[in-house]
Amino acid sequence: MADLLLLTGTELFLVALTCGLCVVGLLLPGFGNQIGKAVLGEDPEVVTWRQAWAARRSLRRKQRVTRRAERKARRLARRQAKLEQRQRRQSPNASG
Repeated sequence: MADLLLLTGTELFLVALTCGLCVVGLLLPGFGNQIGKAVLGEDPEVVTWRQAWAARRSLRRKQRVTRRAERKARRLARRQAKLEQRQRRQSPNASG
């Protein structure tokens, strides 16, 4: 910290300039992408990729819904079978 206090005005300017350039360099790709989209429009490959990604996501959602429905149906069938089995066990005892 003491070394920073010993820097001359020119050296401080160079340090600040370097830090500023680094920050701008980090932010530039994001701004460049936005400017490019505004001027040139969306890249056709990106549009194709997004459409394919949306289709895959939609398919996964449909598969998930189908699996849930199948699990629910199996669960319901097991419960129904257990209920019928209990009723069968109890009916001979009730009559006898």
